[in-house]
Amino acid sequence: METEESVQTEQAMLRGILDAATQEAIWLFDREGKIRLANPAALRRLGRSEAEMIGRSPVEFLPPELGASRMEKIRQVLETGEPLEFEDQREGIFFHHSLSPVRDAAGRVAWVVSFSRDVTAQRSVEASLRFSEQRYAKIFATNPAAIALTLLEDGTYLDVNEAWCSMVGYQREEVLGRSARRLGIWPDSAQAAAFVAELRKRGKLNGWQQEFFRKSREPFSAQLSAQLLEVGGEFVVISCLIDLTERIRIQQRYEQQVRLFDGVAATTPDFVYVFDRQGRFLYANRRFLEVLGMQLPDVVGKTCLELGYQQWHHDMHMNEIREIIRIRRPIKGEVPFKAPLTGVYGIYEYIFTPVIGPDGEVELIAGITRDVTERKNAEDQLRQAHELLEHRVLERTAQLENTLGELHEKEHLLLQQSRLAAMGEMLSNISHQWRQPLNLLGLNIQGLALIEDGGEVTQEATREAIRETSERCMELILYMSRTIDDFRNFFKPDKEKSHFRLSEVVAAATKLMEGAFKSRCAQVEVSQRADSVVYGYPGEYSQVVVNILSNAKDAFEAREIAEPRVLITIDVREGRSLLTIEDNAGGIPDEHLGKIFEPHFSTKGPQGSGIGLFMSKNIIEKNMNGRLTVCNTAAGAQFSIEV
Repeated sequence: METEESVQTEQAMLRGILDAATQEAIWLFDREGKIRLANPAALRRLGRSEAEMIGRSPVEFLPPELGASRMEKIRQVLETGEPLEFEDQREGIFFHHSLSPVRDAAGRVAWVVSFSRDVTAQRSVEASLRFSEQRYAKIFATNPAAIALTLLEDGTYLDVNEAWCSMVGYQREEVLGRSARRLGIWPDSAQAAAFVAELRKRGKLNGWQQEFFRKSREPFSAQLSAQLLEVGGEFVVISCLIDLTERIRIQQRYEQQVRLFDGVAATTPDFVYVFDRQGRFLYANRRFLEVLGMQLPDVVGKTCLELGYQQWHHDMHMNEIREIIRIRRPIKGEVPFKAPLTGVYGIYEYIFTPVIGPDGEVELIAGITRDVTERKNAEDQLRQAHELLEHRVLERTAQLENTLGELHEKEHLLLQQSRLAAMGEMLSNISHQWRQPLNLLGLNIQGLALIEDGGEVTQEATREAIRETSERCMELILYMSRTIDDFRNFFKPDKEKSHFRLSEVVAAATKLMEGAFKSRCAQVEVSQRADSVVYGYPGEYSQVVVNILSNAKDAFEAREIAEPRVLITIDVREGRSLLTIEDNAGGIPDEHLGKIFEPHFSTKGPQGSGIGLFMSKNIIEKNMNGRLTVCNTAAGAQFSIEV
């Protein structure tokens, strides 16, 4: 136990010695060239932590050539067991290195300890004191910083580089051997004295910001850094001057832009704010602060939860921030929010936008939130109005459906009425067609009675006469039966559409009207220029043709046409069937031409129903997607049916 405590005490003492060595960078390497120990000065020199350095070799964090050279020298000490001293430089800084072997209990070289010291200042002072132009050229000519060497006692310039001359406006010859006070570079001797006193006290100053004068007496702001060196019992100052004029101008412009942004953000009704990667507020505009009832210092550095947001609201935004950092794209959302202090409530739309840094990663998250409460209320009202409108549309649709059903019922009644009217017409036609066959049938029956009364006629002749008379009677009866079949087919309703030949439908319709036209000595002529197959209702199409022919027959009678004539033409036009029915009854009066297809309009007075042509147009145009039109010709009227 005492041995372990002794070891721990020795390790603590060793660690204390290493940490106290602020000027020397001390490294301990194992036999593989990996770092096992490094003091704070060594870590500061490379800008890394101890965890980042331990276990790694120099080649992993030094430039390739320098790292390879360092490993080679470490191996040399491990192999020879002899100390080694050398110098090198990195990024313009000179280092003196001392490598020494460290042996284990068996006397073998187990480690190598390295002591490194920055000797740049020493070399610079030596060069300046020897007035070596060659070394000055290497130091000053390649350095973009404005560097000067002066005596601490009176500020006499020993040397200045080109960058310094360019900044201050003097030639090198005008400066050497003269002091800054005599040249008037320092605006106030008290300020110069304060700088010298502070430098004497500390030995080194960094970032002393001061206003100086150029040769032209133009003031400029600069940052002065200085190192005090003692050379031969005399104190020499090596200083570096950085012109802050452009930086200050950029800073002022930045602050102006910040004020401008804040002014714009203050005038917008939206919330404008900025989060850091941990979800803490860095900025909030005036409108957002008013709703929160807070001042900017109350908000900066706090999370949503710390400002009184509900837990779910805070968690939602934190998840969104993490997602934005991952995908590096904006995220939109909508949320209800009630301010904890003021109680202001609203529905808000927001967008979080990533602010990408120079390394391509998300540095900040900028947010804009807009109050959409009024719009949401308007949308709700619009939705309610829409629902009410839909309800009214449904009610109106139901009313229209009822009305449409009534219209269909009325149309059905009109169709039935039209069919009944056509039936009456057909009965009249049948009576015309049956009158002659009935007369012939009566004469044949009377002939049978005469044959029976003829006493001189042989029995064989009687039988032959009866047979011939019976055949004639049967032919007449069959003709009359076919007439009944035609009548029945005409009034049989079509349940489904079918393909039919237009010529066959026209032939059936003209046959039904044959008797009526013959009784009035009217001629019906059919001209077939082309036949076509029509898709529709053949029975209804036939009814339309009969209605038109029936109207022509009535016109012949009413106007007492001497030589009544109807021309029916079957043709095809532009891929559609075309049927024209033209008469020579004198045409339709112009004042009636636009009304003849209207319901209950008739030119026949009380005898006309005004249904036939109305139903005909409905059949062709509504039921069969066709077209029924009429026009006057030189001799009469012409109806055209296109399907």
